[in-house]
Amino acid sequence: MANPAEERYLVPRRLDDPPQFFLWDFDEAALVIACTVLFSISGGLGFLVGIALGLLAARGLSTLKLQGGLSTILAFLWWYSWSDPWWRAKHASNQASNSCRELVG
Repeated sequence: MANPAEERYLVPRRLDDPPQFFLWDFDEAALVIACTVLFSISGGLGFLVGIALGLLAARGLSTLKLQGGLSTILAFLWWYSWSDPWWRAKHASNQASNSCRELVG
């Protein structure tokens, strides 16, 4: 049997979980809501198209988060975009690696 002193304290198991909106993570729910609102402004079937695109985008975001999260996004931005807005060179040594990557990649 467990120690009675240990049973008095409730330690939350999911203390570091991201905020949730019902059963979804907040960033995924915000993506669905934003797509729905933006497409519903156009009228007609825009509402349904917005929901469908929002759900697809949220599923893609959740898959991306499961595969590596922020590091995957930063790696994509590093290799497939102009890198200076994402990583400002603080020192001259970093500038050399950025310019070398731009020439090679």
